[in-house]
Parts: sequence; structure tokens; C-alpha cells
Amino acid sequence: QDYGGTAALLTSKEMRFSAAEGAKVLLSVPDQEENLLSFSWYKGKDVNENFTIAHYKKSSDSLQLGKKVSGREEIYKDGSMMLRAITLEDTGFYTLQTFKAHGQQEVTHVHLQVYKIVTKAENLYF
Repeated sequence: QDYGGTAALLTSKEMRFSAAEGAKVLLSVPDQEENLLSFSWYKGKDVNENFTIAHYKKSSDSLQLGKKVSGREEIYKDGSMMLRAITLEDTGFYTLQTFKAHGQQEVTHVHLQVYKIVTKAENLYF
């Protein structure tokens, strides 16, 4: 992609979320919506097609699902992703890659920590 001689501006950041097993969690990265052309969610820290959860393209308003989609995701046009009925196995990194006007590219590594709720009743039988 040629942006008239200007280098693509890449910024990278990391965010953390935590939620209880069985709940739903909204992985939302602030200030994404403005000038958004397209975005992709990946499972893990690699921006790699094999780990794609979903890819959204604004110009055609199209959402493509990738190999790592579980069927529990909801993808929103502002770049956020809801995970429903989360399990302990959902713990780990998710990566949001956004492309904006003027060649701006942003990669956000989102770490989700899923914790188990232990009730007092379960503690009685040790």
C-alpha cells in the first residue's frame, strides 16, 4: 500500500480485562471509532490469518469470520468484541488490529483473565 511516500504510523498498546467464568465480557478499546476503515480481531498476540476471529471492513460493511471464531463472539462496528459464556480456557491474549485513514495502523493486545467463582458451600468438604 502506497500512502504517497509517508510511512504507515503504527502504534501499539496493551489492555487488561478480567471477568468471571460463565459471564460475558466486552473487550473494548477506547477511541477506535474515529476514521476507522477496517479492523481485525485475532486470538493470541500474533497478527496472523490463521488466528483470525473476525475481520470487519467499513466500506462494504462486511464482516468475515476467521478460523478462531467460537460462535460466542459479538463483533461491533466500533471495533469492540463481546465474548459470551466465557470459560477458563478463554484466558489469554486477543489482538485488535485497526486500519484508519492516512495509513494509521494500531495494534492493541488485550489480555483477558477469566476467574472461577468459588462459593462458600464448595469449601465445606475439604
